[in-house]
Amino acid sequence: AEYMGVPQASHMTKKSVAILGGTGLVGRALAEKLLTHPDFCLGMVIGSPDTAGQKFGAVWRRKEQALVTHYGDIWKPQIVPKELEDFDISSFDDLLVVNSDGTKKVDFVISAIAASHGWMEEKLLDQGFDIFSISPYARFDPRATLVVPEVNGFLLARPALSGGKGRLFKSPNCVSCGLSLVLKAVQLRYGIDQVSVTTFQTLSGRGDLKYDLDLVKGNVYPLRGTIEDTDAYILREVKSIVGDDFKVSVTAQRIFAQRGHFVDVRVKTRRPVGDVNEAIEAFEQFRPFRATPFESLPSVPTQPIRVIKEPGFPRPIQTVESEHNECGMSVFVGQVNTNDEVFDLTFSFVVDNIARGAYGAALINAECYFRLDSIQHSDEPSQVGMLMPTALIAIANLFRHFVPVRSSREVNSQDPTDFAIHM
Repeated sequence: AEYMGVPQASHMTKKSVAILGGTGLVGRALAEKLLTHPDFCLGMVIGSPDTAGQKFGAVWRRKEQALVTHYGDIWKPQIVPKELEDFDISSFDDLLVVNSDGTKKVDFVISAIAASHGWMEEKLLDQGFDIFSISPYARFDPRATLVVPEVNGFLLARPALSGGKGRLFKSPNCVSCGLSLVLKAVQLRYGIDQVSVTTFQTLSGRGDLKYDLDLVKGNVYPLRGTIEDTDAYILREVKSIVGDDFKVSVTAQRIFAQRGHFVDVRVKTRRPVGDVNEAIEAFEQFRPFRATPFESLPSVPTQPIRVIKEPGFPRPIQTVESEHNECGMSVFVGQVNTNDEVFDLTFSFVVDNIARGAYGAALINAECYFRLDSIQHSDEPSQVGMLMPTALIAIANLFRHFVPVRSSREVNSQDPTDFAIHM
């Protein structure tokens, strides 16, 4: 069998995953995705004390129905896959229990917990678990590695911590997952001096937590100064992932739609931008995993950035439901303009906040990490034609290829080397 064109491993050879915060909105979507993943399988769903011991199907339906009841017809519920109907929800303590032979219950953990539950990640790290986390907790901690692999994936080669502790790999806010990709494409071709970002983020970014309808129904809800602190997250994350040599302005809002964040981006570049077609080319040629060992990974899209030239696009609903969104991992760009009186380049994009912006961000980090680990421990020449005795050497050589194909015009770019979660 194949998944996204990649031969599937047998169940016995798949790495088992525990989803921390697994009964939440993102955890449910991830659990369904793991049913067909070629390399990973669902090992445990870790719920709160209120849900531990219950059947996943019953908890799933109850949470989805609560969202439908609150938001009305706008909310399309996720349907419980039959394979997960009778799956038992485990407690956090269950995850800490070792097998009789001293091994862990799972190979690694994907965490979707709220920041207030960060102590769970700390305990797992102390127990030696590797964690791929979308939680805001400790995103900027020196122990954590904040990664969007197509942009700064070389950080996945960081050595293990001393004392047998696990590694902590973090994904950024859902908007930052998409914004980092599009800004990297612009940076490689034109350089960046200033960026203005305005987000219109949908309700699913709140997870199973619900907004007061007076704030969002038929309304736009500005997030600056609220508990979500989205503006600050995006600004800091982009500077950490893409580079801190340009200025960034961010303002974030919630809108009354279910899924798919719409983002308006305006850029002052360091080198002249030609016409719209040249700018579109810069986006479409951003394929940093092409001709590398990462290209065939199941969550890696063949086209990370897809440009829609038709007026009136991109739109969240059509983007999320598009047959070309590559399981939600592609970012859709539209409204590309090079004739603005203030900025050199303006455009909009939509990112699937549940897939690319949440569970998919953790999956692609895990896939890249374990592929890199397999290169490190292989005695065979790598796919780039070199023996690579360590992961660091491997990724360094791979990143020689992490530059998009340029236009015929030479460009001298400066490339700087309950458990709900808010997205």
